[in-house]
Amino acid sequence: MGYPLFFINQLRSKIGASKFEDPDTTPGGKATKFYASQRIGVYGGKQLKGTVNGYEDRVGRVTTVRVIKNKVAPPKPTIKAAEVYFHPEYKEPIGFSKYFNFADVLLRRGILTKKKGASRYYMGTTMVANGETALIKLIKTDAKLRKKLIRKSGVNTISRTKAKIDKLTTNIFEMKTVSSKDLEKDS
Repeated sequence: MGYPLFFINQLRSKIGASKFEDPDTTPGGKATKFYASQRIGVYGGKQLKGTVNGYEDRVGRVTTVRVIKNKVAPPKPTIKAAEVYFHPEYKEPIGFSKYFNFADVLLRRGILTKKKGASRYYMGTTMVANGETALIKLIKTDAKLRKKLIRKSGVNTISRTKAKIDKLTTNIFEMKTVSSKDLEKDS
């Protein structure tokens, strides 16, 4: 089994592309394009601004993630408007937004409801929040509600994954420790 290898490349405009083909190309030849198991395009959108140390600054970007090629899993739809934060001093951790699209997951699973055309989120008959930003803010601040919603939604969290790993008793990928002296003997 090989090791995963990541190549980061930029898009360039293809000269002479017809209106029926993709106008973007990646420099460096076609070998990596054909050899890759997965190709993922991340496209920048509008900038996210926030207050850092009393000044308004760019703290992130709304991005679109498009799966161009996927030979290891079923095809996934394009992920639109994922928030990525990159400012180390901003209140959000660096990387993709932790609760991005969580409201949609809760709606699809039937945990929260929302009347058509309205922005209020309900759990049963109780109104939880008015608008998605208010819901995300509530989820971030209310640990008890957050834990309840994550448990009901069945979203896989890091702590849940660690607990599953700790329950494993057999190692199916056992590796022998090799010292540098053993390697010298073999050569």
